[in-house]
Amino acid sequence: MNQLTTVGLDLAKDVIAACVLDLHGAVVERRVLKREAFQRWAEQLPVCTVAMEACGSAHHWGRWFAARGHTVRLIAPQFVAAFRKGGKRPSDGPFVVPLLLGRPLQPIFRPEARSHTTTYSRHAMRSTSRVVVANAEANCVATAVSGTSARL
Repeated sequence: MNQLTTVGLDLAKDVIAACVLDLHGAVVERRVLKREAFQRWAEQLPVCTVAMEACGSAHHWGRWFAARGHTVRLIAPQFVAAFRKGGKRPSDGPFVVPLLLGRPLQPIFRPEARSHTTTYSRHAMRSTSRVVVANAEANCVATAVSGTSARL
């Protein structure tokens, strides 16, 4: 594995699929591992470029790889989905992601800092709670006007 240059990852809830490419873009290794086994495997990787589709846990894993010296690239899901063969299969995802790195004008970004992702989630929770409160207030007003009790 000393010739590897790029690792493509497809992150899922229980398993992570990985595709390792060499300098010429040929597939060196494909694996589907549970998270604990993946972490042990990934700790042994030499420094390389790690590419993955941006998703809920991509920023976490991106920070994890960056802390170990890897170059991390995230690709927006809408660009990855267009290149999958026959729907979303775990075997396609890790192979498609590193291929997209070589495309010109491909929007690629780095993982967000933990403080940014925490702030984003707080804003999302706050805006969601405002909507819930506004809907509850609207239901109370509607109940008061109509004189009937609201259904739960």
